[in-house]
Amino acid sequence: MVEKSGTSAKDKPAPVVSVAEKKAAERKMRRARVSPVQVKMTIVHVWSVDIRCETFRCSVQVDSKWRCPAESLADALENGVDIMDVEWKPEWVPRLTILYTTALLHQAPDCFHATLDEAGTCWIHGTFAWAAEVHERYDLRMFPFDVQDLNVQLRVENAQAIAPLESDSAAAGVLAQVDLEGSSLPDLVAARQPAFYRRETNF
Repeated sequence: MVEKSGTSAKDKPAPVVSVAEKKAAERKMRRARVSPVQVKMTIVHVWSVDIRCETFRCSVQVDSKWRCPAESLADALENGVDIMDVEWKPEWVPRLTILYTTALLHQAPDCFHATLDEAGTCWIHGTFAWAAEVHERYDLRMFPFDVQDLNVQLRVENAQAIAPLESDSAAAGVLAQVDLEGSSLPDLVAARQPAFYRRETNF
């Protein structure tokens, strides 16, 4: 009898997986377990419209909601239902960023709580608020009749998908308006209402 030489598939060493690859795989699995994040962004205040630097400053509040992952359900129901418990934080939270931010001026503490709906589904609610300086490419050609968009774009980096919060038909934005008085640019105060189109500011 002749014995075949060589190693079998069982004897071959397992492929080496780096730490970064393991963490990336874990993040992918966590995203797959999380339902789409519902968001509503409110522009609370807009000021310091800088024509030379092509920037403006704004304060923003984002209300969010997502289905609690099964592995975090016990913790959410035990520790997250008390809305006054500001120390509780769920295991997974959406990572939110404002596009084209040039400076973060202020960030309030994030707030979270859990609720249980009539169908028995546990939801995590999160509120995020910060102030930032945002770059906007201005297109001013017909002073004083220019109409310039001031866009605040929200990105959720680590979620499977995003959707409007509850019954809102737009996930972000409110309309900011300002009247030109003389040659000055007063602060812009946004109305707290959903906007279903691009934000336009006249100045």
